[in-house]
Amino acid sequence: MAFVFGTIGWEYDFTMWSSRYLQIIEIAWCWPAIVICYLMYVGIIVHLLMSKKRGGAAGKSRKQEITIFCQATFLNGWMFGLMAAWHNSARLGLTKNYHQCIINCVWILFSYLNPILLIVLNKTIRAKIFAFILPGHASKVFTVQSRSNIVIASTATA
Repeated sequence: MAFVFGTIGWEYDFTMWSSRYLQIIEIAWCWPAIVICYLMYVGIIVHLLMSKKRGGAAGKSRKQEITIFCQATFLNGWMFGLMAAWHNSARLGLTKNYHQCIINCVWILFSYLNPILLIVLNKTIRAKIFAFILPGHASKVFTVQSRSNIVIASTATA
């Protein structure tokens, strides 16, 4: 096993022959994957903006694209910084137990970050959660639009 439970959190067990290679493989795969993922988000946004310019851009659609791009930027930046801090903790002077505890807490918080950003940045999801938490309050949850009519669904309960 290349990992061992250290004083606070998991760390590489460098008494094992495979630990050094596992660390190199993790760095060689994770960082390029994060950069490629972010560049793909940038490419998608650029493609959408260029196609909208040809066909006329809608304000609401552009706002949604910007929020998705902000979410992707924050998530990729968080992960890149976290990987850099975890792998270079000795070089950065993060060797105390409380430094390691903070880095491990940031790893745990990362799993909650995407749902939190989704709730904060997505109005529809936020409205559905609000309607679920406070079912007595009427709120617009979603709009279904067709060529003949527009139907607004609400979660009003008596």
